[in-house]
Amino acid sequence: MGYDRHDTQEEVNLLNRLYKALHLLVNWFLPSQKLLHKERTGSHITKVYDQAQTPCARMLARMDVPEETKKQLRSTCAALDLTSLHHEILHCQEHLNAIAKRRQSLVINGGSYASVSGEFTT
Repeated sequence: MGYDRHDTQEEVNLLNRLYKALHLLVNWFLPSQKLLHKERTGSHITKVYDQAQTPCARMLARMDVPEETKKQLRSTCAALDLTSLHHEILHCQEHLNAIAKRRQSLVINGGSYASVSGEFTT
């Protein structure tokens, strides 16, 4: 969220909502590659990666994960909506940016903020 200071309860709540949505997005929808090994040939290093998969897909592919856990993962994945997660992330980011801009305009205009609700002193 840049270099803005988010120190009010409203901002903390928004950040928690944002991190929850980002957690779901990263762990359920964004694939990543895992490094399998490095091969060294003289001074040249070649990295060999696994096929890109989501963390959920990696868990489902493992043989040591109980079937009950896999069933829960599948049901959670089916219940998630990528579009609503995207909208939630954008909403939280826009709201946090609006609060930061409002605070910055209060400070620029010679006031100091007491809270994000608009109270300020001169």
